[in-house]
Amino acid sequence: TNFFGLVRITNAVLPIMRNIGKGRIINIASLAGRVGVPGHSFYSATKFALEGYTETLAHELHPFRIKVSLIEPGFFKTNLAAHAPQADNPLPAYDPVRDQLTEHFQKGVQTGRNPADLAALVLKILRTKKPKLRYPIGQGALIIPFFKAVLPQRLFNRAVRLYFHLP
Repeated sequence: TNFFGLVRITNAVLPIMRNIGKGRIINIASLAGRVGVPGHSFYSATKFALEGYTETLAHELHPFRIKVSLIEPGFFKTNLAAHAPQADNPLPAYDPVRDQLTEHFQKGVQTGRNPADLAALVLKILRTKKPKLRYPIGQGALIIPFFKAVLPQRLFNRAVRLYFHLP
């Protein structure tokens, strides 16, 4: 759903956009597409894939006047934490880490931004004559990728573990 579903939908509308010589594609990724999120490896993997796909599409579709943007949200007040899939057979060895991560995500969602802010950003992008490729928004969406870019990997990894209260 997070990646292949989006690719299928995009492939369905691209012939129409190319024929009329313009269009807008706005994909919604996640901060988890810029920084690997502990306990959410598959979710992060789909969002990392979406980052690369969207960036590449922007290059490929430029000659057709199809503008491509990517929204990279941090935490928002949604039901994401309540409806997150659970493993069928969770490994007991990960129980303490899993519990800590679940608590962190529930708190992040509770204190996150209003989803209306995200909808307003989509409208802003649609109305912008020359939209940017990336639009980070929400808790941590600007600062965390910045720290990833400027800190040595070892120090950044330690900061991630501290942020999530992991050993």
